[in-house]
Amino acid sequence: MVIEGPLRLPLLTIEWFFAVILLELGLLFILKFMRQEKQLRTSQEIGYSGLFFGFSLTWFFLIIGNYYMSETVVSNFFLWDQGSMRALFSNFSYLSLITGSLIFAFSMEKHRIYLFKKYFFTICFLSLTITSLTVFFINLEIIKIIPFIIWPLFLVFLTIYLVDFFKAGIKAETIAIELLKFIPAFILLAVGFFLSHDYFMQNLALEFRLGGSLLQLLALISLAYFSIRLPAFAEYDWFEKLEELLVMNKAGICLFHKSFTDQISHLNEILMSGALYSVNILLDELTSAKATGSS
Repeated sequence: MVIEGPLRLPLLTIEWFFAVILLELGLLFILKFMRQEKQLRTSQEIGYSGLFFGFSLTWFFLIIGNYYMSETVVSNFFLWDQGSMRALFSNFSYLSLITGSLIFAFSMEKHRIYLFKKYFFTICFLSLTITSLTVFFINLEIIKIIPFIIWPLFLVFLTIYLVDFFKAGIKAETIAIELLKFIPAFILLAVGFFLSHDYFMQNLALEFRLGGSLLQLLALISLAYFSIRLPAFAEYDWFEKLEELLVMNKAGICLFHKSFTDQISHLNEILMSGALYSVNILLDELTSAKATGSS
């Protein structure tokens, strides 16, 4: 149903906030990706960026369909026997939601196996994408059930991914605390999205949609806050980027050396430890000079 009445303006304002915040989160992760050195870049920033861009497009299309398009069903509607402009934009929104989830799953599973086998969730989302596209060209109304499949699958994958992600970087006892920062936000996002669905709009008052919109706004503010504070993902996988390990004493003598690369190094550990020791002396001199104010 097209949204009209006294709640139209507050709902429209809040939902524009959704689209803009999600767009900015997508840009944030793109900038994080671009600012890193090429050898330190990971696909995880691209995954989050694709996810938030997909969600942003979802809301852009929903706003256009729910507030600016007619829901009058006409015959011989473009490629279909019948349809409406609102139904068309609703389909675009659901396809954007699936695409964002697919990009996120593929980017995360590119380097890890999260369940059963590699790319398990990617295959699931890809199957849903192909099914949705097929249904899209057959009937504009059937695809409305897709969000009821996408969100549970996405939340399951997100939980598995976050547990694995936090295991790599923090202590086991703090994993639950870290999960509580992200999982509730996505759950609120899903609940609010369902309250915005046509099924609930037709059977419940618009006040429920307003409540759902407020839940989503709270979730997005929370996600934006934690996303801004999140360091580069390369820092979590620092051990995978490790090339050389040297243990030196205070005199700069190498006590232990191990290489983690297959490349043959032309510098032995004595030269490397000596160079590192020299750099350390220079840094000590610079910091001490800065502290005393001398030049």
